[in-house]
Amino acid sequence: MSLINFMLDPANVLAFGRLVRAGIYYDTDALKAVRSHINRHKLYLETSWSTEYEVFAAATMFQVKIMVFSEYSNYRDWHTYVPRFTNETCMTPMKVMLYLYHINCNHYDLVIPVLD
Repeated sequence: MSLINFMLDPANVLAFGRLVRAGIYYDTDALKAVRSHINRHKLYLETSWSTEYEVFAAATMFQVKIMVFSEYSNYRDWHTYVPRFTNETCMTPMKVMLYLYHINCNHYDLVIPVLD
């Protein structure tokens, strides 16, 4: 299942709709909000950049904590993304934590541990 399909799945769309837009209470409004987000950011293209919402979706889909280090200008900070929920559409929880480096506010690189 792709990340976009995971976000649009009827079992998940309300949670992600509430994530991308405040004041969402119904599945139909949530579906519109998520579709609008996907279209606005052109997430269906392989060359598009993910937002923090897709990082939350990935954390939820894979049931794993994702730590993101952001660095730009004089700002440096870690952000933690944890699964928003669990249900039958989620994968079996992973026994790892993913670390990403958010470069120039527009790209994520996987941080790979350096071994001695």
